[in-house]
Amino acid sequence: MPQQARWAVAVAVSFSVLVGLVFTWARDVLSFRNELKPHLGLYLSPLATQQNPVNLGKFEPSSGCILGAYIDLDPNLKRTIKMEDGRVHKVPEEFEALTEKKHGMYFFYMGYGKPFPIAWVKHLAAQDRYVHVALEPNLGISQVQNDAYLLQLAKDMKASGAKIFLRFASEMNGPWVKYHGNPALYRQTFKLMSKVMHKHAPNVAMVWCPYFQPTREIPDYYPGDDAVDWVGVNMYSVTYFNQNAKTPGQHMKPRDMLRWMYDTYSYRKPLMICEYATTHFSALEDNAAVNFAVNNITELYSDLPKEFPRVKAINYFDTNNLELSHRLNNDYTVTGNSVVLEAYKRAISSGYYLRSTLDRDSTTPDSRRGVRLDPGAQIREATQISVDPSEFLGAQYVRFYIDGGLAHEGNDATMWACRIEADEMMPGEHTLEITVLDGTRTLLHREKVRFFIAR
Repeated sequence: MPQQARWAVAVAVSFSVLVGLVFTWARDVLSFRNELKPHLGLYLSPLATQQNPVNLGKFEPSSGCILGAYIDLDPNLKRTIKMEDGRVHKVPEEFEALTEKKHGMYFFYMGYGKPFPIAWVKHLAAQDRYVHVALEPNLGISQVQNDAYLLQLAKDMKASGAKIFLRFASEMNGPWVKYHGNPALYRQTFKLMSKVMHKHAPNVAMVWCPYFQPTREIPDYYPGDDAVDWVGVNMYSVTYFNQNAKTPGQHMKPRDMLRWMYDTYSYRKPLMICEYATTHFSALEDNAAVNFAVNNITELYSDLPKEFPRVKAINYFDTNNLELSHRLNNDYTVTGNSVVLEAYKRAISSGYYLRSTLDRDSTTPDSRRGVRLDPGAQIREATQISVDPSEFLGAQYVRFYIDGGLAHEGNDATMWACRIEADEMMPGEHTLEITVLDGTRTLLHREKVRFFIAR
């Protein structure tokens, strides 16, 4: 072979080897990066429970959490849209460009007796968004009657074609609203509202929403399971409650505020955090509280899928109250501080937070029928173990190994689960190993946990 030909062959071989090394290196780097991701979400769900699942609530996603916000009073958003009825709203697309994610729900406030803004509701619905209406009888609960206005309101809501969450007379447990103080009349009126909406506006889900405290009177105002489609809660993280130096709030975590409502009502209804925000600047202190806000946002949005899986919707109250003459207390905007904005962007980036009426987090098991699998868990009956590998880029196959033997392999979201037949296994300690692979069967993640079969 001539020298020139031998040189060309050598170059070709070297190039092939180099390409192979680069491919291997890239594959290993991607695998390593995936190994750095959080642990898999593992869930236990007894098969006996799955055979008789509870029906989902109206508009309740089987899994995941609808991502929502209130933005109309964010001074950092400059783009507005004026509807045919003369109302002006901030443009969701500007907010979503800043947060780098579409939100599946937006809400607005409406005084009872006012015309329904059907043009705005249709506008949001046309973009596959849920519409959340905070309807407030600000003249008192007796303002609401079974009359022509209520019937027309229901007809307008139906005509909008939107999927509407109607949050009627929220925070009734607090003396700061005019419909507080008469639980019997409140329950009666809520039931009336619900009856009219269920009959004339089947596209409306009724939301009953107290403030997170005081809790003592909350059960007195509950209108009953037939009248309530969703249970809501409003809660805010502040450095001082009511701008009072004698009532500090720095110690209270979002999970602490949510816990009572969740433990009391989540077994009977899906939950919505109708309003949440955390201050990053307090008027009382006249000082920034950026770390406080970052920690609260990060913890709440990461806690929901782990500790509060039946919270199926959350709305961030993106408002600067320092510029509202009737408030003048806290800046709650995520857009007003770059560090807070980055924290919010990271917190909502997970596929767990749903972006539209069409969005579904199908990889997460039905949260009402599953609990997280912790190391050392005891299994006493036939059980399904489900995983959520969606955090791993390119995940396609999941393999389950029990005590070293392959027990199941699934290649789509409906098959990322493995049965544990407790009656057929020896009592005592066992191991479960789960591997996540991409489409070429390249390993992306491996995880092993211990569990116990108990009799």
